[in-house]
This record gives sequence, structure tokens and C-alpha cells, in this order.
Amino acid sequence: MMLSIFGFSKALFLLVLIIVLIIRHNILLMNTMNNITESNRHMPGNLVWLNMIPIFNIFWIIIFNSALNKSIEAEIKHKQINFRFLGITG
Repeated sequence: MMLSIFGFSKALFLLVLIIVLIIRHNILLMNTMNNITESNRHMPGNLVWLNMIPIFNIFWIIIFNSALNKSIEAEIKHKQINFRFLGITG
């Protein structure tokens, strides 16, 4: 009896931890997108929260990350940032 209660509490703790980490990751992605100049932004940052929809998130994370990648590249070109000294070429 006691083992099943402890097993349930561990599973619940793990579930809450995973949800907190997903929320923090989404906040990071949203802040990154929102810090990009609006003219270079391919998508509003708030749309990252669509990742919380089950099944839909499998496709949406790919779409959002692709838009984030294009936005960051556009921002780098717009601000003429040279990253060649870091080994990053563009």
C-alpha cells in the first residue's frame, strides 16, 4: 500500500517537473522571438504556446523553430553581425 503511494508521488513530481521545464523552454523561445526586430520576425513570439496542444505540437515545434531560425538569420544580416571568428559562417 505505501509503495504505491510513494510511486504515485514520484510520478506526479516527475510530471510537474516536465511541465515546468516545457513552460520555461517556451518562455525562452518566446523571448528570443520577441527580441528580434519586428521587420525581421517571421512569426509572433506568442505563437510558441501552441506547443502546449497535444498532437499538434509535433508539427508546430518544427514550424516555429524554422521561423525562429529564419528570423535570427535575418536579424544577423540586418545588424551586419560577423560571427566568422566563432566558426559560425553565414
